[in-house]
Amino acid sequence: MAQETSRQLPDEAQVLGWMESLSNWGRWGDDGQLGCLNLITPAKRQQAAALVKDGIPVSCDRPISTGMHADVTFQVQRFMVDSGEGRNEDSVERQYTRRGAAEFIGMVFHGQSITHIDAMSHYSWQGHLYNGKPAQMITSREGAQTHSIEAAYSGIVTRGVLLDLPKLRGVDYLDPNEPVVRMVTDMLKDMKLVPDIKPSGGGTDANQMRLNGIDCIVVGMATNEMHTVDEYVVVPDLMATAHLCQNLMNPNQ
Repeated sequence: MAQETSRQLPDEAQVLGWMESLSNWGRWGDDGQLGCLNLITPAKRQQAAALVKDGIPVSCDRPISTGMHADVTFQVQRFMVDSGEGRNEDSVERQYTRRGAAEFIGMVFHGQSITHIDAMSHYSWQGHLYNGKPAQMITSREGAQTHSIEAAYSGIVTRGVLLDLPKLRGVDYLDPNEPVVRMVTDMLKDMKLVPDIKPSGGGTDANQMRLNGIDCIVVGMATNEMHTVDEYVVVPDLMATAHLCQNLMNPNQ
């Protein structure tokens, strides 16, 4: 069961103050665009690579679907520029020149079903991007004139930590009666919140783990209309999320 806590949720002014006191702006220079990716140094990559034992890759890709499904935010556009249809009926001369096939795919990356990485240009705060660059540098005509995903052109290679709770407990999946699920739901009830347990519709790392045989649970609050142009965060819910995370990390305090 969740432990009683005397902690008080921070008020809105305190959370907004954290945007200044906990800011990394300027930490790696005023013109930096990598943010905390600066912590992944060559030495850290070497350390991570030394931990590899089996060398088994786990893909983070998701199939591109042109259909409208529950987790599709924006429908993908696709058409063939040229196909293999009719090749056997072409003239001999035409067969010499018409050898390839090609397609066009158009998509909005920031959806729940498209594999992508959010660049620093994805979010702004009070009209400014990371390190104080004006959000107006993200234009309709030219796109991201700063803080684009190209800043991470060398890739992201580092050490990851996976907590496989079903494997730890010797089961295939966690049901609502599992202690870890009850712990989260009990803590939410203590916070006067009503837990809603349901399968995830996509858009989380847990889905990729599940596709690779690792069952997971996801705890989510605060974000609404996720990965759409109307996405927003409710500050009181964000504070409640922070409180929940504190309790999960220190359940006996």
